[in-house]
Amino acid sequence: IADLQDLYEIRGAIEGLGAQLAAERGVVEELEPFARDFQAALQAGDEADLARVHDRGIEFHSEVMRLSRNARLFELYRPFRLRFRIPLGIVPRRTPARVLTAVREHQAILDAIVRRDGDEARRLICKHLESGLAFRIGLLLNRFQSN
Repeated sequence: IADLQDLYEIRGAIEGLGAQLAAERGVVEELEPFARDFQAALQAGDEADLARVHDRGIEFHSEVMRLSRNARLFELYRPFRLRFRIPLGIVPRRTPARVLTAVREHQAILDAIVRRDGDEARRLICKHLESGLAFRIGLLLNRFQSN
């Protein structure tokens, strides 16, 4: 859990800056496909393909970092992001409620970026990451209590 918390602190710093820069200098029109996909996922609700929606969320994070137009920041982000998918092994444990909550959070981040509100984009992505951290800690605690 401590390692996960450390990673999320770093991730918040990196992605917070990325979201702020994306709002300030990114080609925000490139986020339109994500806006459509997020809306479709919310309309589908519990019937949404959770794996696909989750993967689209990961793509959104990567696109926000790319839109920051900071090559070094994106370079730092890519291998760091992989650390969340592979060693922690908790990605497959998604629930419809958490995935749809994440979609709503992504939608709010996207809206802030499109409005060019860098401070709000940073705040929202950090809040989103805090929510994800709390969910993952809950998964880990449940796993330890089950064993």
